[in-house]
Amino acid sequence: MLKANVKTRSIFCALVGLSLGVATAMADEDLSDRDITLAVETELALEEGVPAHQIDVSTANGVVTLSGKTSSYLAKLEAEDEAEAVRGVLAVVNQIEVDPVGRSDAEIAADVISALATDPATEALDIDVDVEAGVVTLSGEVDSWAERTLAEEASEQVAGVVAVENDLTYEIVAGRTDQEIREEIRTRLRRDASIDAALVGVAVENGEVTLSGSVGSAAEKTEAGTEAWLVPGVEVVNNNLDVEWWLDGDKATDWEPEWTDANAEEAVESALANDPRVESFEVNVSVDDGVATLTGSVDNLRAKQEAEDEALDTLGVWRVKNHLRVRPNVIRTDAEIAEDVRDILAMDVYVNRDEISVAVSNAQVYLTGDVATNFLRDRAERVAAGVAGVVDVENDLVVEDYEPTVSDIEIREDIRSQLFWSPFVDSDDITVTVENGVATLRGEVEDWSEFQAAEENAREGGARSVINLIGLGYGGPAK
Repeated sequence: MLKANVKTRSIFCALVGLSLGVATAMADEDLSDRDITLAVETELALEEGVPAHQIDVSTANGVVTLSGKTSSYLAKLEAEDEAEAVRGVLAVVNQIEVDPVGRSDAEIAADVISALATDPATEALDIDVDVEAGVVTLSGEVDSWAERTLAEEASEQVAGVVAVENDLTYEIVAGRTDQEIREEIRTRLRRDASIDAALVGVAVENGEVTLSGSVGSAAEKTEAGTEAWLVPGVEVVNNNLDVEWWLDGDKATDWEPEWTDANAEEAVESALANDPRVESFEVNVSVDDGVATLTGSVDNLRAKQEAEDEALDTLGVWRVKNHLRVRPNVIRTDAEIAEDVRDILAMDVYVNRDEISVAVSNAQVYLTGDVATNFLRDRAERVAAGVAGVVDVENDLVVEDYEPTVSDIEIREDIRSQLFWSPFVDSDDITVTVENGVATLRGEVEDWSEFQAAEENAREGGARSVINLIGLGYGGPAK
């Protein structure tokens, strides 16, 4: 979720201000459906990957319904994710219709096959692809639920896709007891910094998992369900968690003093061992005063990035020193890598219309050209990093300049609104000042995920840059 461009911000500036006024007036009261609708509309407007002007939002008893049209399936999914990440949203019903640019089924199928073959995590999978009226059907057998999900995600990136039907199957790991499965799920929930595991109950019977208890947001509920599915031996996940919005940003457990660097180190190792992008590589992990250091080798850049993300999402880790080396198993020529990068950029739903030049030297990709927004700049880098053989990406794309159309006071109020409506931040613990468009954040938060969320909220609120002086309550750097 990145800062919107000037036109979008101009249209929705008044809406954000209204949301803040409502939020301030009802901080200790129930959130009304109207308030939630305004907050979701604001969040969609600030997400550059979502055509907010084409999406209608309605709310009934905390359940948000999204309708309207979008030109890509990925944007439809992004809109749902953004809505789930708004305080007070209990669930999201996604009725958005996908009306993509005209592409033939044969073209879409060819691009999906290419996307699967280009991604190091899916290139070796035996997957059949069928496309009818833009609906992609994946069939075949993979090794795990995680691989099944990665294949679906790779397909979602392709322009012209209306929906993805995932019929991939995998063999359930046999021989695991319900107790083993339950304990591993509990461990995964506890180590995930975005989940308050103390409020989540886990029951397992014959491989069928039932999650009960409470979470602070629809996004946290979805994340808990994903953590359960990632555990080998799980056959079914019944996600019966209740969303209680007043739990947002204020974990019942707070920081657990008994959670040591050794616990964090073990948690990172466990997460990497169950991540299909990383599990096949030997990654060495050490944690000292909350700083995780990763060493060893992986064979692709996305695996290196994924390992860092897993570490940052771990309870007790506030910083990652990523010393992983990218050493591809199969050496490809620079010309081959450049061709694949150009192809994957051309088929991507977001950056396919941008003029991006690609050069490759010693397996390092250099991106040059002009793009309209920071979102597109970051997206291009992420897409290029997913190509097999790439060891690094030098992103020299230039974002078109623009002049801010709102004052420092307006930006400050918009940031405060974003912090209030975020289910990941306790806004009462953070103060905001803005000078010349630069936001400074102060206060103290519980963990790294809340630290990052607050900074992201500031950028969403319109800050051109952020000075984050927030301290971490559990042993991160005192600011």
